[in-house]
Amino acid sequence: RRHLLSILKHPDYPGLVDLIAADLKTKESRGFGSFAIHRALLPGQLDELLEKMPELIRNTNYVNAVISKMVPSEDINWKADREAFGAYLTRVWAFVRTLDPAFNSLKANTLHQLLSWHREKGEYPKDLFMEYVKMPRSLHYVNPDYLKGQTIQVRNHLVDLNRNFQEVNHCPPVGNDEALLRAFFLHYFVQEASFIPYAKYIRDTWLKPIFAEAKIVNGVGDQEKWFAMLSPGAYQALKERIDIEFAATNPKVFAPGEEVSLDVHVKNVRKLIVKVYEINALNVYLDTQREVSTDLNLDGLVSNFEEKHAYEESPLRRVKRTFKIPALTGKRGTWIVELIGNGRSSRAVVRKGRLQFLARTTAAGTGFTVLDEENKPARAPAVWMGGRKFTPPGKGGEIVVPFSTKPGRTPVILTDGNLATLAHHEHPGENYRLSAGFHVDREALLGGAKAELAIRARLSLNGVPVPIGLLEDVKLTISSQDLDGSAASQVVPALKLDDKGEFTHTLSVPQRLRGLAVQLSGKIRSVSQAKDLPLSAQRSFTVNGIDATAHVDDVHLSKFGDDHVLEVFGRNGEPLAERAVQVSVKHRDFK
Repeated sequence: RRHLLSILKHPDYPGLVDLIAADLKTKESRGFGSFAIHRALLPGQLDELLEKMPELIRNTNYVNAVISKMVPSEDINWKADREAFGAYLTRVWAFVRTLDPAFNSLKANTLHQLLSWHREKGEYPKDLFMEYVKMPRSLHYVNPDYLKGQTIQVRNHLVDLNRNFQEVNHCPPVGNDEALLRAFFLHYFVQEASFIPYAKYIRDTWLKPIFAEAKIVNGVGDQEKWFAMLSPGAYQALKERIDIEFAATNPKVFAPGEEVSLDVHVKNVRKLIVKVYEINALNVYLDTQREVSTDLNLDGLVSNFEEKHAYEESPLRRVKRTFKIPALTGKRGTWIVELIGNGRSSRAVVRKGRLQFLARTTAAGTGFTVLDEENKPARAPAVWMGGRKFTPPGKGGEIVVPFSTKPGRTPVILTDGNLATLAHHEHPGENYRLSAGFHVDREALLGGAKAELAIRARLSLNGVPVPIGLLEDVKLTISSQDLDGSAASQVVPALKLDDKGEFTHTLSVPQRLRGLAVQLSGKIRSVSQAKDLPLSAQRSFTVNGIDATAHVDDVHLSKFGDDHVLEVFGRNGEPLAERAVQVSVKHRDFK
């Protein structure tokens, strides 16, 4: 059973779940995850296994396997599609939230990402947030009495926000979560009358200034009452603080026809200058191999659009303002929007339109099809790789990029007119393989007779079939050896192979044949390496082995109808009766 589990690759074996459950209950089992087939189980099979072994819910390998099955299919670019990403996080949270305290760090990591996603949508779900607040962690803002009231099991598994779970839930470490906590509390405290309900979990000394800030900057209620909650130094710092903060709800990418509208939280700014710079993203990508970011040096650039705004609000008021940039409507490209006021500046990168690609292996290299934001072929596509520009042979169509001599993850720049997008591709090397099936009827391998050798050849490039006609100087080498040890060989040159059928060759069978070896060989030109590569496929046939021994008979398994029969024949094929035969039977799934 254990050997069978070790060689299974696909979860389609009948009774597989029962087989795994039985093995996991043995003393010899090394636990879930010790065999590759464990991780290959389908979601339904993992659920069935959990019903049979409820204790698996505390097994880290089992938990990781379940989460891995929640990742969307490869047809969905779920890391760029925020809705798909949120749906994925929701599925993961629904599963991990019920796990034991040993998984507290995984819970916190997942829930932090889910709350951040909700915040991007302008949503602040109270139930999810409170579950996050209640997670035990030893940090300066946590009420120590709350931790003391937890069980020993919980205190032994405090949340570690620096744990990296990217290989499990594809989310980066949280690190410092105070920014998220502040954002949610500032949102709630605008309407709520007190911070005391939260003081059970969070220190009141941490909550009180945030509560007062929420009331003051939004102009809610009796301002003198909120001023009294702050120390003179804290009040003065809040009054002098300058905010030019882009809202988390702003889109990451705008459609070309969409009007650019950005929400910005502004505080203590009387005059605000808005500047818009068009960025040559292609040059940035070629120079830095990095995405365009807000720290880009804009010295020497002239803004394409500029406007000024004047405000009269109190320095204590924080107001959300919306800035529309109609000049970008209908355009594609990348811009940096810079807001400058009261000695402070803040930037945002605006992307209108985005390109992606489909890649396939061709005989000449990797074929790229560049798609626009509507998943339609780009009108004027180009691909930049390694500083070189590649374009299709005609208008639109597929772009072929030669294989690399240094395969690996490589930056790829996609362009369509003035729109450029930075992507990455696992650029392969030029790896050819020749495989062949050889067949000859063993009963035709009689000394002095003629036998027909059939060959079906297959040429592949990086695992993808390519025309066998690309193979040059194809030849067939046939080597034979007789029972006396004498060897002979024959070379059949200039073979013409066909992808659609077999190549056949008639050979003369030597007397007293012991072994036959056939080799199909040729060469192919490697464009990336600028040299010819030798390729070959071979097979050996061993016959008449009994003639080299002292044995005068052998056992044959024959089938007559539904019955299998063991027959004993002499060297000349004569049946031998009344012979004792010892039989050893093994299951097909075991060695």
